Amino acid sequence: MTIAELSGKYGDAKKDGKRYVLIQEPCAYPSADSPKSFRAPALCLDALPCGCGVYSVYRLTWTPRQAWLEAKAAGETVDRAQACDWSAPDSAAATSSRYRLVDDSIF
Repeated sequence: MTIAELSGKYGDAKKDGKRYVLIQEPCAYPSADSPKSFRAPALCLDALPCGCGVYSVYRLTWTPRQAWLEAKAAGETVDRAQACDWSAPDSAAATSSRYRLVDDSIF
């Protein structure tokens, strides 16, 4: 996949002036039934890949909105798209993983 394809499929975000593109859907942590946060791996578009097209992987984290958590706890039907401001994660942390665009692999 290209950066544009990843962005179109999974989305992108900004944190501390840096641009990130997600490489997977955000997942609820620790569980979908009682999420305390959502996490997703992402590539930082402001960090250059090595010459062979390998990017460092970052973990983006979002905290769900309180109103969304309360509605979910009350058994109401909630729209996951409204859980967080997906364009603005709470944190972005580097991981030891790498991502290769040419074959869509994390290692």
